[in-house]
Amino acid sequence: DWETRRLWSARTDGTSLAPRVEIARTDLRIVGFAEDPKGELLVLDYEGGGIYRLAKSEAAARNDAFPRKLSETGLFSSTARLSPSPGVIPYSVNAPMWSDGADGQRHIALPGMESLGFKEDKLIWPKDAVLSKTLSLGERRVETQVLHYDGKAWNAYAYLWNREQTDADLVEAKGRETVVDVGGKPRPWTVQARATCLTCHNPWPGTVLSVNGAQLNRRFEYGEQTDNQVRTLKKLNVLPEAFPYSNAPLVNPYVDEPGKLDRRARSYLQVNCAHCHRFGGGGSALIDLRSDIPIAETRILNVRPALGGFDLHDPYIVCGGDPARSALFYRVSKLGRGRMPHVGSNAVDVDGTQLLALWIQELKSVLPSTEAASARGQERGALSSGKIERLLETPSGALDLVRVLPQLDAKLQAKAIALGVGHPKEFVRDLFERYADPSRRRQRLGTTFDAGAVLSLTGDAGRGRRLFSETAGLQCKACHRVGAGEDLLGPELTLIGKKYSKAQLLENIVDPSKTIDPKFATQLVETESGAIVSGLKLREDAAELVLKDAERKELRLPKSSIRRSAVLTKSLMPEFLLQDLTAQEAADLIEYLSSLK
Repeated sequence: DWETRRLWSARTDGTSLAPRVEIARTDLRIVGFAEDPKGELLVLDYEGGGIYRLAKSEAAARNDAFPRKLSETGLFSSTARLSPSPGVIPYSVNAPMWSDGADGQRHIALPGMESLGFKEDKLIWPKDAVLSKTLSLGERRVETQVLHYDGKAWNAYAYLWNREQTDADLVEAKGRETVVDVGGKPRPWTVQARATCLTCHNPWPGTVLSVNGAQLNRRFEYGEQTDNQVRTLKKLNVLPEAFPYSNAPLVNPYVDEPGKLDRRARSYLQVNCAHCHRFGGGGSALIDLRSDIPIAETRILNVRPALGGFDLHDPYIVCGGDPARSALFYRVSKLGRGRMPHVGSNAVDVDGTQLLALWIQELKSVLPSTEAASARGQERGALSSGKIERLLETPSGALDLVRVLPQLDAKLQAKAIALGVGHPKEFVRDLFERYADPSRRRQRLGTTFDAGAVLSLTGDAGRGRRLFSETAGLQCKACHRVGAGEDLLGPELTLIGKKYSKAQLLENIVDPSKTIDPKFATQLVETESGAIVSGLKLREDAAELVLKDAERKELRLPKSSIRRSAVLTKSLMPEFLLQDLTAQEAADLIEYLSSLK
């Protein structure tokens, strides 16, 4: 892979392909392969122009000396007090990301007397650099997340704090679902899988998301001294002198300051969404939510959603003037299928969604269709008169209701929650699931489920077919066809049960980017005019590139009009597609796919 500089291999017996395994992490921009006269593989490096061989590594597959407890990492002189060891520096950020209500304490550690380098506007990290963030719910420390640079790649780890709050234990690579005690109340908590962490901490935005001028350019207390954080970190030989102060630092989205509504909302989208939703970042939607580009270039304002409108009235990704017609606002306000962010969070950020609603109301509006205008007028009337049942008839009305729910009297609140939680329409019900008793919520798989447990269940192919073709949120049929029909954006599945076992089918759904047929690799293109387009490559010659877009239209792009392009290493098929299904639903879906022979 060009971007992550890694090599994989997969064995084949001539008729089937075994699962892909990682065999090497390199410093190379891998551009091609060849064989020497003995048939040994050669690897071609574009960046340095070298030719390399593969050699067996003498390193142990598993490092038994790796710290199993946070106290063994050396980051803290007193783990119980979270007192940093000499040379471990605390720092803070302008705009914290939403962490399901947890607050974070951050530290950075560089080995020996090393400092960061700076070249071509990028930080150069020394081997064994470490960053940590300790998440706390109130006074209760829950999890310490660690990023470690091994000289070639960043690796993510998590330590779960013990009940006594004296130390934290290393969590297994697959992550863990647990319950923590917060003020005498049980609180579900998900420690994300290590691979899931790297979904956001990916190379496109720079794996370390918090060490940049936009986040660090702020005042910070170091002992008795308060100074600009960037200046202080330079004095401490952590940051290089060339490290830039940002002219447009992010702001704290949760601090209400006059005249900063737009900056607060854009900062919120930057830290919670832009690591994926940017050029090449891997998000399925072709939007760019970085805070340092004009709103017109984000491709969200008054732009139709390509990945579902959730039955909102006349929807746009962001509908200026009306949050209840905005797919982005709906996604961040719900739980279940189609929620954003789809990893890293299991709770709705009430303050954050209210901020986005206020921001959307101030944006340039677009006239609704006649039908939508009539419906929205009726819903606004129902909202002002407290007609709960009328609002719950549509997702847009329900979105209005859930926004004002904290302002209603206790009786109306209870009525709205009871009706919303039990609503027959999924797009309405998902907005109220946050208020349901956790024990009564759907027992979804989440991101850390046991594949063996799913495969042990007896599936029903009929129910699985309905999930495939009818269930909102999965959208399987939008990209895959079964039987006769038009070719879509994903592989045809008519005989998929012959090609893969049930275990392989599940693996391909859980990790769709693990093996991508080159015919279905997405090409991302930025034109000289600044437009971003993507699609499957149909053909290419010296004069033009022809793509098939999500609407299955041909896009003919003259080579002279292309500023840059990239082949995405992530599949168009969303990751964690099964996380909002129950184990039985997943078993049903696998049973249906396995029956296609």
